[in-house]
Amino acid sequence: MTRCGCFPSSYNTQGQLQGVSVSRLPTALAGKLRNTFTQPMGSLWRSLASLLCWLRAAFPWPGAERGQQQVGEDPKESQEEDEDEVLPTTPTSVNYHFTRQCNYKCGFCFHTAKTSFVLPLEEAKRGLQLLKQAGMEKINFSGGEPFLQDRGEYLGKLVKFCKVELGLPSVSIVSNGSLIRERWFRDYGEYLDILAISCDSFDEQVNVLIGRGQGKKNHVENLQKLRMWCRDYRVAFKINSVINRFNVEEDMNEQIKALNPVRWKVSPQC
Repeated sequence: MTRCGCFPSSYNTQGQLQGVSVSRLPTALAGKLRNTFTQPMGSLWRSLASLLCWLRAAFPWPGAERGQQQVGEDPKESQEEDEDEVLPTTPTSVNYHFTRQCNYKCGFCFHTAKTSFVLPLEEAKRGLQLLKQAGMEKINFSGGEPFLQDRGEYLGKLVKFCKVELGLPSVSIVSNGSLIRERWFRDYGEYLDILAISCDSFDEQVNVLIGRGQGKKNHVENLQKLRMWCRDYRVAFKINSVINRFNVEEDMNEQIKALNPVRWKVSPQC
């Protein structure tokens, strides 16, 4: 019996795995790990592949023997069980990062590749239609900064399309908030359910250190203005904060209470 192309294995009646006693598996595993991670970088991946094959052979899991009929097993019954285990993947909740461009330079942001490509609007709508047909119920638009493209018009048209044409129950946006104007709320606010604004500090100097500096503009003042617009246009207001070395000692509780978001999402810097 072969479990993996690079590591043949079999069990005997004493519960041994091709020369490795079950009682000695912890010791054998420790040896394998030691040998793997002391390899030069050039051969590390080959060593990891070999280790994976060894683990699959030493610790079989359900489904590892799929396709092999057991003694006394009804082939038809086994086939029905396999069919039941194959479940379709439904994209119920989707995050659509349609742009990587941003007007901020936050040091912890994972979108470091600043490509300018954005899918044409009609192609983006077609993709969203396919996701809806596949089972999408929630869509969240993000970036980069999603309001950069066509001063928010591209985003607004997608938001309206998802709410009106696709009938999605939840349409949301994550933004740094610096480019949002009240006119956007007047045109598209009725189609938006949730607006999440990134705010990592209520100290403007800390925001500058993080990479959220806006020159003469004040990130905190803008946040308060956005909160008011969300209230006026009945859009749920949410705040996202990333805890990093510049704000780890800051107490934001009073400011968050004053803004009263529906949710405050706090994440550690990765």
